[in-house]
Amino acid sequence: MTGPCFEKRDQDGYLALRAGLVFALYFRNSHRDVAERVGRVLGKYVQFVGADALKFTHVGEEMRPLTEKRWARELKELTAQSRKKWCELTFASEDAAAPEYKFTYEGCDLVASEREYGNTTEMSFIEAVYANSIVETRGCVAIVGHFLELSSLLPASSGYASLALNWTDSSQIAVEQFAWPLAKRHPGLDLHDPSATSFDLHSRVRNAYWLTILGHEQLAALKLTPAALRERLGPEILVHDLPHGVAIQAGEAPELGDVNRGERLPLVRKVAKVIEPILYRPHAYFGAPTHDDFVEWERRHLL
Repeated sequence: MTGPCFEKRDQDGYLALRAGLVFALYFRNSHRDVAERVGRVLGKYVQFVGADALKFTHVGEEMRPLTEKRWARELKELTAQSRKKWCELTFASEDAAAPEYKFTYEGCDLVASEREYGNTTEMSFIEAVYANSIVETRGCVAIVGHFLELSSLLPASSGYASLALNWTDSSQIAVEQFAWPLAKRHPGLDLHDPSATSFDLHSRVRNAYWLTILGHEQLAALKLTPAALRERLGPEILVHDLPHGVAIQAGEAPELGDVNRGERLPLVRKVAKVIEPILYRPHAYFGAPTHDDFVEWERRHLL
């Protein structure tokens, strides 16, 4: 995953497209109900990647240096004293390039969303991006342990960890033409836009991944207990218990796969077949030529 085909620079020389590892959790809780727990998740993330990994934060529409004052102000919103009914926070390692490290949190006001807009499907979420090199430097056992720890801190309805293509928001249109063919060829790569997904994900699961997280509601919808899930998936696939559900690990390490070589990630495909009844049907395009193309790509492990 470190080859040049997984990187793309823009006209100004910034690295606009970069491969890495992404971890996401979706939860149906308003910001005020989970602010402190999100703060603990952020703390664990920083502890894992290093205190110097996050250097910028969103201020208005721009990324600004993450000074001590700005850090303290942002952390205040992740306490029980937070005055906001909803919250959006973004921290990143770069301001203009696709970040090696990034932490995003969007906490909704679900009551207002339903009352004012009639939206009963919106979710809050956190998304954490990691440098591709962390798989080699930290090892998959430590990484999985880290993801399980984060998952235990929030009442997630669903979530996942996967190799992914990351880009800057300002360069998204420019890099989509490069990202889409890579994602089509490598079924282990994710194209992610958590804001779009969270708007109507609700009780569904976006897809099957290297690590797929299911909440109690999702297990109930599948009519499976953790023990029954383990029996269905077999010994090659691990099912980790979580306070709010399970995390399914399809293989020791995340894999790219390559459809040109017939490498279609059989363990992930096995997970996809089991969770098919609760898979999400996306409304966003994520760089695909058409919506139908993207829906077909999202179902790539079932075809």
